[in-house]
Amino acid sequence: MKPAILIGIAFLALAPGDALAHGKNPHKRANLFMVENEFGRTGDPKNVTRAIEVSMSDEMKFEPDVLTVTQGETIHFRIGNKGDILHEMVIGTEPALIEHAALMEKFPDMEHAEPYMSHVPEQSSGEIFWTFDKPGEFHYGCLVPGHFQAGMRGKIIVLAKPIAATIAEEDLQQEPASATKVVKKEPRRTTRVAAVRGVEASAATTQSKR
Repeated sequence: MKPAILIGIAFLALAPGDALAHGKNPHKRANLFMVENEFGRTGDPKNVTRAIEVSMSDEMKFEPDVLTVTQGETIHFRIGNKGDILHEMVIGTEPALIEHAALMEKFPDMEHAEPYMSHVPEQSSGEIFWTFDKPGEFHYGCLVPGHFQAGMRGKIIVLAKPIAATIAEEDLQQEPASATKVVKKEPRRTTRVAAVRGVEASAATTQSKR
């Protein structure tokens, strides 16, 4: 088997479905191709929960390097490269990022492009729209050869959505039933019967006195 074919197989085994388009091709606009994996799915720009600013520098650092989100949130990552060289932000599991970074070291010209990554040229910006629909601990890193190994990585903690919050959301979607005040009325018949009996009793008393 030819080396080129082996390289392709190795990459596909690492990330099934990944498009091959990396490196020197910057992604200023978010890739909105719909994918779903173990750390979430492509986010809808029309249903963003909140935006998070992330900056990258030539000191091989992300700022911030720890993020906390809640399960179900759709995050708009606004990514700025403050450095003078290319950097990227790639979201994934830690094992996959480590393996992918090692592969990039061996094949630096290999290209990749997915909705959970953004390649940002120097002094430029990029973005990612991502929905975290599964709780857990995930990571992000710069997979430009040598950057991840130099410590350019961060952590995303996805908190499980509270059951109470889920119930509250379901309640809000339901139309509240209107409260009906029940007024219990005394039947008139009872009053009339009582009145008749009173008259009869009065008449009987009058007759007995006579």
